[in-house]
Amino acid sequence: MDMNRRIIENHLGSLEALVMRILWDRGEMSVRDVLAAMPRRTPRAYTTIMTVMNRLWEKDLLDRRPVGRAHLYKPRVSEDDFVEQLARQTARSLIAEFGSAAVAHFVGELQDADPGEFAKLRELLSREGT
Repeated sequence: MDMNRRIIENHLGSLEALVMRILWDRGEMSVRDVLAAMPRRTPRAYTTIMTVMNRLWEKDLLDRRPVGRAHLYKPRVSEDDFVEQLARQTARSLIAEFGSAAVAHFVGELQDADPGEFAKLRELLSREGT
């Protein structure tokens, strides 16, 4: 599973993440269209998907517009933008709760876990400082 997929599933849950992936891949769709696009191994009821899509709309992750007696839904942001927003919110939350200790530990963990990513961070910080 790729990193974005894992992050999204951890944040939304597997069914909401699946619905979002379908919409990100295919664009504007109705509940019936999303249901038809779901993998056969995960059969769901129409009302379940309708509830999930309504919940995603209430979370401001989807736009919707009426068409006849139904609605068409589409993502408000791209998958990459959504993951970036989650990362930003998580960083703000950690810094708000732990201050500079969170940053120091993050840098230390990154240096130990992935020297390549640490080098990217160092380059980014040097560009920001100039």
